[in-house]
This record gives sequence, structure tokens and C-alpha cells, in this order.
Amino acid sequence: MLKNYTLLAPAADRLFDMETYNANSFDGWLHGDSFGGYYLQLLNGTNHSAVAPALGCWNQTCGGQPCWTSTQPSVRPRLERMARDGIQEVPMFRLLQRDGVARMPQDWWWPALTEWVNAA
Repeated sequence: MLKNYTLLAPAADRLFDMETYNANSFDGWLHGDSFGGYYLQLLNGTNHSAVAPALGCWNQTCGGQPCWTSTQPSVRPRLERMARDGIQEVPMFRLLQRDGVARMPQDWWWPALTEWVNAA
């Protein structure tokens, strides 16, 4: 896959990037760490309305511990940052509860996502 966002952005309606699913801190999400992130790299040199940083909404581990991006305190800072940057779309998978498996996204995602959508 080509990861030259500057080249791709003018030719696409929206660039989705799943590298932003996981990171072990807000700084890791912004700049990248051993588990993912790279939000700022996605924005670099592109029209912010052309990119869509994806949010992972399942329990992911980073070094044997839950990733910061899998926790409730990570949701609002990321959505607030994306709102300030003019991000218009946030892709995420909606994984349904089946046979006793935990619902993803967890219920605590919905108020923050609703606020983000209503603020747009």
C-alpha cells in the first residue's frame, strides 16, 4: 500500500488510516510508538478534511497491558484533537456482542461519539 498521503489526498475523497487504532499514550497516538499511532504523520502535508484517522474500539494490549487507546480516558482527548484539526470522519468497526463476548465499542464510547458528531 502507498502511504504517501500528500500524493494520495488530492485524488481521494477520504484517506482512512488504521495505523491510528492503537498506541500506549496520547503522545504515542500523536507521534507513534511501538504499538501504532502516527496521527500527526497522517495529517502532515494533507488537507485535514481528506483524512480519517481510525479509532480501534476493542480491547488491545500493548506490552502485556491494555493499550491506552483501549481505555475510556483516551476517547475524549483524541476526539477533541480531531475536532480541533478539522477531521470530518472517524472510521471505526462496530463489533456486536455475540455469545457473551463483550460489546465493542463499549457503552462509554457512545456519549463522546455523539458529542463529536453533534459538534461537527
